[in-house]
Amino acid sequence: MNRSKRITVVDVADRLEQAAHTLKRLPKVAVQGFFGTWPAIVRESMEAYGWEDAHIHPGPPSPRHITEMDEALRWLMWLESDDVKLVWLRACGIRWKAIGRLTGWSVSKLQHDWRVALVKITHRLAHPEEKFDFPYKRMIRNG
Repeated sequence: MNRSKRITVVDVADRLEQAAHTLKRLPKVAVQGFFGTWPAIVRESMEAYGWEDAHIHPGPPSPRHITEMDEALRWLMWLESDDVKLVWLRACGIRWKAIGRLTGWSVSKLQHDWRVALVKITHRLAHPEEKFDFPYKRMIRNG
């Protein structure tokens, strides 16, 4: 991210959503398996209409988007596993109620934990010299 600009929690949430979108746009990786050698059947437009559902795929992401996705995914390594799952589910657009059903937690607790996780990332980005310690951990140990 641009270091001259102050990084906010909203910026971090947006970048994680962009990373999830970029990851969806990457080409699918398929295992080589069996294949048919018959040529594809070419149908006329009137005959083929409605034969299969139309799928519109966005184009592949640019190298800049992939680099930004890699950077945003590295941020997730600063969080604990439960926070990573929560932040990533929200970045993918999963609703709070569905996440609550998956985890068994209330929506208000999930929203609080999500905000705390984003604040952790924002703090780490603003203060890269503090490697593994956050201020709230020092207060708990000292208090």
